[in-house]
Amino acid sequence: MPNYVRRPRLPLMRKPARIPDRGEMVDLRMEDASWREGFRALSEPSTAETGEAIIWVCTEDEYREAHREERRAVGMTWPVARMRVSPSPHPWRLSYRYG
Repeated sequence: MPNYVRRPRLPLMRKPARIPDRGEMVDLRMEDASWREGFRALSEPSTAETGEAIIWVCTEDEYREAHREERRAVGMTWPVARMRVSPSPHPWRLSYRYG
């Protein structure tokens, strides 16, 4: 029998999730664990009555239309735990200007 000491396994080191700033692109995790892209954070985090951290979000189309019409975007609340800051802008949004 080998003479060695088994070291305890360390949990995988993950970076803490970054909270999106207002106006940042975010991806939303759906109930089936898939991710949907193309949303914008509309608010800073707040706390729901359940104690869950939430952020108001809207679709990219609604965000741009509201900006063009000089009004507030219409959105919905989404749990911060089921949201991530988009890793990079989508290629089709880099060079195309709406006007």
